Amino acid sequence: MATNQNTANERVVPPNAEALGVNFGVLSRWSAVFIALAAVVFAVFFFGYWVSPFEQLEANPLEPLRQQVPLEVMPALPDELTVFYDGLTEEQFEVLESFGAGAVQEGNVSIPLETAIDLMLENDLFPIATAEEE
Repeated sequence: MATNQNTANERVVPPNAEALGVNFGVLSRWSAVFIALAAVVFAVFFFGYWVSPFEQLEANPLEPLRQQVPLEVMPALPDELTVFYDGLTEEQFEVLESFGAGAVQEGNVSIPLETAIDLMLENDLFPIATAEEE
């Protein structure tokens, strides 16, 4: 039976000395890449937060940095948005549940959704995937 313990007569073979520095070389390269990326990120933040605002303020200190949108341009919203959205939802359900005729010459008509599903089920119009298509 073989054991992993060294006996007094066995000599431990040290690893190859040339192969010991390979992992440290890769580690140092990746460390240099991350340090360079951190320096770039720091430079971008430094410019954005400390240099750029002062350049904009020194250009014309009396002008605002951003133009405000005038209130006349903004759309007028109803006072009660919930009432507006509830009414819109009711209108959409009425369209889904009603009969209608669009461009009849082109064959565009509307029927209630439930009726359309029932007609498709009765006439086997739902496409069924075969084993080959899946």
